Amino acid sequence: MQGLCSGNGRAENLGGGVGEGGGLDYAEHRGVRATVDGFSTLGHGCCENDWGFTMQTFVMLGKYSTKALQGMSIQRTQTAKNMVRQFGGEVETIYAMLGEHDLLIIVSMPGLEDAIKVSIALTKLTGIAFTTLPAVPVATFDRLTSEL
Repeated sequence: MQGLCSGNGRAENLGGGVGEGGGLDYAEHRGVRATVDGFSTLGHGCCENDWGFTMQTFVMLGKYSTKALQGMSIQRTQTAKNMVRQFGGEVETIYAMLGEHDLLIIVSMPGLEDAIKVSIALTKLTGIAFTTLPAVPVATFDRLTSEL
């Protein structure tokens, strides 16, 4: 996949590809021709290309099952990050927490459908139940509400 946001706020080649054969960049998969050079950062964890392809932020709250606790490892975390990339996204940060939720993961994804798919795929992979929520920067929220 090429031209997707990394945690450092710039587009980069994330390697791999969509599907078994690899080599197909995500923009081509979505019907948009784009390369890394066609992307510019928006300054708040999102990328937009010249054709309007924008990454959206999602918060994933995870709750461990007994089975999921037994499978915890650095390798599983890396596998989960790679899975997010396979769905066209990027893991921005992961926190372990105490309380009602055990994990907080912030991801950038191309859209809601991709976020739903990755949420379900990660649950199948890890046994962790996820609640996935869209998030917008406060400046965007303020702008939207000021138009009312």
